[in-house]
Amino acid sequence: MKNLTYIFVATLFMVACNNEEISSLQDGKNLEVKFTSNLTGYDSQVVSRVNGTSFENGDDVAIWASSAGIAPFKGKQVLTAGADGKLSSTETFTYKDNNEVSFSALYPASLCDGTDQSDITLTTQTDDNGHQTLQDLLYATGKGSAGKPTVKLPFYHKGVKIDVAVKQGDGISLEGAEVFVKAKSGGVFSFANSSITPTGAEATDIKIPLAVVPDFTNNVNYGSTIVAPQTLEGECIGIKLQGEATTKYLTYSKIELKEGFRYCFHIDTRKNDVGETEISIASTVSEEPWISDVTVGEVEVGEVQILNKCLKLTGSGTNQTQAFYQISGTFPSGTYTFSCKVKSSTEITGGNLYFQTTNWEDGQDGEGNVFSSSTSWSIFRKELTIQEKNNDKFVRFFIQFNANPEDYILIDDMSLTRAGEEKNYIENSDFSDGTTKGWDSYGNNVSLGEY
Repeated sequence: MKNLTYIFVATLFMVACNNEEISSLQDGKNLEVKFTSNLTGYDSQVVSRVNGTSFENGDDVAIWASSAGIAPFKGKQVLTAGADGKLSSTETFTYKDNNEVSFSALYPASLCDGTDQSDITLTTQTDDNGHQTLQDLLYATGKGSAGKPTVKLPFYHKGVKIDVAVKQGDGISLEGAEVFVKAKSGGVFSFANSSITPTGAEATDIKIPLAVVPDFTNNVNYGSTIVAPQTLEGECIGIKLQGEATTKYLTYSKIELKEGFRYCFHIDTRKNDVGETEISIASTVSEEPWISDVTVGEVEVGEVQILNKCLKLTGSGTNQTQAFYQISGTFPSGTYTFSCKVKSSTEITGGNLYFQTTNWEDGQDGEGNVFSSSTSWSIFRKELTIQEKNNDKFVRFFIQFNANPEDYILIDDMSLTRAGEEKNYIENSDFSDGTTKGWDSYGNNVSLGEY
């Protein structure tokens, strides 16, 4: 069993392609499908089939295609990594017509027994020391066509990573101690909503590696495990000292574990006045995207870097920046998920995502959620709900924030989808056409960025 390096975005690499390449079917000649994405990772202590910053020799990724026309292939296909970590196929996939093709990909391919996209039951893996973790699953979707043959497939973790570090208090021995998280240990992945649902009637103790640290400042040493997205409440994190019959638990009222996020628990052990063999424990928990800094750009032969296009929003000083996207229709009522890749020159907090009607006769109305950004690339996801009373009245949404004029936010790979639908209401989602089509602001804050 190997040490895991978690992969947030993986590289499906057949032929590198300029983001702005425009092609067409000519003289009945089919165009080759090209898959690209970026790969990055970081060290951890849990077991997986991915190691380092690339796929390992023999790693398989399952991929499917669908189209209103003729798809490049039918059923499940498998791309396999070679000794250099690059993925390729024994077949060449080509576009058969000018229709857009939707692709979905899953790692590891071994989780898919058949050729269709049936639900996948994920099991808990146990190593020789009794440490447990749910199988890691990464999933990606992308689109391509003969006009734009390159398919970007950003991979996302569908599970939840839990990290625990234990600080040793004065006079306390942690030799032989065991650490547990109490959660539902299994899960089922559904292609229908591309998410994992936890399985098991009750939460059980999941043993994770013990990581003892002198302090929590800038600590990178954690015991880790993977679980399905779920709600933890009551006795969540436990530690059992060697020779003790019972486990001491930390109790929380409620912790919502969201897919693709990392939850870090710091356990501070301290002696109490009851007796030498007893301890009291205190803890803090933090939430952040399960991602390291994204390695951006595509590299062709000769190490020539091609910069990705993105949306750049600049600050307005004492005024609030209000950038908005104008769609070519209306937003029907329902629950929406907004997702994007985001990075800013300074920490952005207290911002807003805001839907707004422009029906002046009935009066303006709005519904929204928060918006934030950090100085490292991360994935931002929020849900927004449009009430039935505002059905088909919303025609645009805002990103609002406060920042100095010299500061900015970079945004790429946007999606705005309604629950139960695949349609992305943001047409110019990755800015690969070199424009900011659909976007405007009240202060000339919108421009095309690169990274």
